[in-house]
Amino acid sequence: MERCAQNYGTCRGCKRQILWTRTKAGKAMPCDPELILFNAGGEEVFVLPDGRVSRGTRSDDGALKGYISHFSTCPNSNDFRKRNK
Repeated sequence: MERCAQNYGTCRGCKRQILWTRTKAGKAMPCDPELILFNAGGEEVFVLPDGRVSRGTRSDDGALKGYISHFSTCPNSNDFRKRNK
């Protein structure tokens, strides 16, 4: 599995390793550390190695590589969503 040399941490909710990536917009996004092949057009959120954010569908023969948002895979993600008050 490929990994980029970025900032690794541990999710406070599920205790799994996460990769903090920086999006093109400058925001920090927690991602699962494995690069995943995917095709554009889908519901999952991916961050490409260059920081672009894209929606797609996982595929073994995908045309793109990216990190999946940890919010998609963490069983405790609702505990960390920002709420409008």
